[in-house]
Amino acid sequence: MDPHACAQWLGKLGNLHAARTKQRGLAPHKPLMLLSVIDLIEAGEFQDAFVPFLARLVSQFRSYWDLVLDRQRNRPDIAMPFNALGGDRDAIWERFDEHGSPSKSKLTTRLCKLDPD
Repeated sequence: MDPHACAQWLGKLGNLHAARTKQRGLAPHKPLMLLSVIDLIEAGEFQDAFVPFLARLVSQFRSYWDLVLDRQRNRPDIAMPFNALGGDRDAIWERFDEHGSPSKSKLTTRLCKLDPD
């Protein structure tokens, strides 16, 4: 990866938009989603820039969620970060529904394409 692209990715990752509450602090959903995706890419689960919403991704996300469960005290909503990371604020990936059409709702996002930039 060229240095410019690396700097862009580090900037995106370092500036993720996260909700904050007094009781729970920063929401861990997006970082945990990204860690889950990175793990699955490293394991060879995804061969291209596409990240499908699969049971293996849900399982990996939930295994990370167990690490923050005491602090969060709520159920892991995997659909939220899967969709939100494709929003204008974070722009980590593009979101698509099951038919390959652009998606803007966590209820319909089933496939994401990593932003090559």
